[in-house]
Amino acid sequence: MNSNAANNEEKNSGMNYTFDLRSTVRDVARRWYNILIIASFTAVCFFVFATQTYQPIYSASTTFLVQSKTSTANTYSSLGNSMEIAQTIKTVLESSQLKSTVAERMGYKKFPGDIYCSIVDETNIMTVSVTSDSPIKAYKVLNEALDSYSIFTKSMISRVVLKTLEPARVPSAPVNASESFKFMGMGFLGGMLVMVAFYGVRSFFKDTIKKETDIEKKLNINKLISIPRQTKKLKFREKVKGVKKSLSLMNPVIGFAFREAFKKLRRLVVSDSRNNNRKVYSVTSSLENEGKTTIAVNLALDLGKMDCKVLLIDADMRKPAVSKFLERPIPDGESIVDFLMGRARLSDIYHYDEIMKITIMGCNKGTPRANELITSDKMKYLLDTARKEFDYIIMDTPPLGFVADAEDIMKLSDAAMIVVRRDIATAITVNDSIDLIMDTGVHIMGCVYNEAESVPLTGGAVYGKYGYGYGYGYGYKSKYGYGYGGKYGYGKYGAYGKYGAYGKYGSYGAYGAYGAYGAYGKYADDMKSDEDAKYVDDNK
Repeated sequence: MNSNAANNEEKNSGMNYTFDLRSTVRDVARRWYNILIIASFTAVCFFVFATQTYQPIYSASTTFLVQSKTSTANTYSSLGNSMEIAQTIKTVLESSQLKSTVAERMGYKKFPGDIYCSIVDETNIMTVSVTSDSPIKAYKVLNEALDSYSIFTKSMISRVVLKTLEPARVPSAPVNASESFKFMGMGFLGGMLVMVAFYGVRSFFKDTIKKETDIEKKLNINKLISIPRQTKKLKFREKVKGVKKSLSLMNPVIGFAFREAFKKLRRLVVSDSRNNNRKVYSVTSSLENEGKTTIAVNLALDLGKMDCKVLLIDADMRKPAVSKFLERPIPDGESIVDFLMGRARLSDIYHYDEIMKITIMGCNKGTPRANELITSDKMKYLLDTARKEFDYIIMDTPPLGFVADAEDIMKLSDAAMIVVRRDIATAITVNDSIDLIMDTGVHIMGCVYNEAESVPLTGGAVYGKYGYGYGYGYGYKSKYGYGYGGKYGYGKYGAYGKYGAYGKYGSYGAYGAYGAYGAYGKYADDMKSDEDAKYVDDNK
């Protein structure tokens, strides 16, 4: 025990951070609501800032033709002279002396805006513009500047003619458009990127079990089996309504690799039971929502396919989930809680299901007296009696990280396995849970790694990338149970081909798992596989 604790402390002391892109993306995606809120808040802040700091600028302008008089009223000088005069007028209008004069005449301390003059190249056409923060002010300043420039050009005013081409008008709209919406978009994008980066970094430093290799690196336990990630196929209406479907082996759409993983787990349990004379197996986890109920129920269902007696006990009496998972409510007055409280007989709480081939013992509602009932003499009597009547007893226990109920249940068990779901509990939390199990003295078989991204199957295929993969199905002479090369949907061995899932020898065909001769078909009872029969005979 001391060596385990030392090993645990050694593994926990060095934080082995693992980068896993899928885990990071999933962690960020789970926080989409927070990211959206922060990004929207940032966008609003940027919009308000841009709106409050926006200063509209109005421009009033006029265009005129500069001409030079000669000694006779009907004769004009050359274009060159007119261009020189226009340049002189431009210099005067833009001078600081004129601006000071205009400000003084209008009663301002300084020129209330800016004045710009432009001359069209190679012409004597001039445009004068005045910008200001008010349309009326811009218009008045322009007129005052045109009236004041004659003070500085007395010597030439008599020989200059300014012919107006476009008169000055009060501007109706600012010349600088508001960038509030542009800033809002920048704020939204910036806020979103910052939050994505924050959750990405946070995911990296979260010392959870992200890969199967992390089990050996971070945990003081061996891996029993990896359960592949199985997507729950829900219709759009079901997703909108928030319908939750359990991943039960009784569901015909469950993937091949998912079923194969539980077959392997069943073999491990059967072998352990046969070699060590064990019957009671507890399935637990460190935290909630790691899939312990899914593992416990499906293990019991897979054991039920064998010709043996299987008892599934919902020992999580605070938050029972087995009856809900199986969609099989426990009748009133016939729950395990009723027996432990003295309100029912032991024979009343056995509920055998003909379809699932297992006996269920559970409850519909939790009780705050769970620990008191678990440690009672009646609970010990229940298990002692069940050992005599059943070949396998699977108990779904509470999580170890919350209450002491699971530890007390472990003391009544022969063996235990802990479910470690991908990227949920930290390595320190899982190792602490393992220590708690070891402290009870129960044999710990190992951990079940739940929601693995890809699981190797017999023959070298990897589940995940190629659909069903290939291997052995569940039907009569089930060599062709699911076909192979699921990636190629309609080929000979594809999903709809002769040996595919829906073909003659596929899982839904005549000889497949759900066909007439399949494991769940009309003649299934007379066709148990030789392998299962061997386990049953050895166990008996």
